[in-house]
Amino acid sequence: VRYGGFTPRYCFTEDGQQVLAIERPDGTLVPDDRRPFFTTPDWVSTPDFLAPHLEARTSQSAALDYQVVEALHFSNGGGVYLGKRNSDGREVVLKEARPLAGLDSVGRDAVARLDHEVDALRKLDGVPGVPRVHDVVDVWEHRFAVLDRVPGKTLQQWVGLHHPLIGPEADAAAKRAYTERALAVLRQVTELGEQIHQHGLGFGDL
Repeated sequence: VRYGGFTPRYCFTEDGQQVLAIERPDGTLVPDDRRPFFTTPDWVSTPDFLAPHLEARTSQSAALDYQVVEALHFSNGGGVYLGKRNSDGREVVLKEARPLAGLDSVGRDAVARLDHEVDALRKLDGVPGVPRVHDVVDVWEHRFAVLDRVPGKTLQQWVGLHHPLIGPEADAAAKRAYTERALAVLRQVTELGEQIHQHGLGFGDL
């Protein structure tokens, strides 16, 4: 079951941010609070038959020996979270896979796809630039891969920060400097791609 908005409607939060909205029974629009776990608005009661399932999820949540610090990405197949390992405080990334969701073009669900990804990452263990798999944990019906947190910026962020046509410096020297840096990044990506190929694997979405 799911509760939330399907037609895009918007309202404003107390601090003035425009966010997706759902409608209260009295017609008032309120924020559509989309969380990484099952939740309902205060005016909605869940059916009685869900009670044992919700209780099972809650009782087993402590099995994850990591603290979720921040949600990095959501999808119907599962979220990606910045986490901290309880035993030593190490920062990690928790990649979640939900069963029977996030199907790909050949019908594999998110759990099968995550298992495939973990297998590939383990084959690439030790290759610089590839995150290491620390653990794979099942919590209730969800599977989590615990990965290295790789520091840095995304390529999109890097371009936004350094592109010479963004900002006042658009002279020839700035363009040359940007071209050299961009080609250096391209060489690093190419080298990493070649190392992946040497391990008998291909990167499917570069």
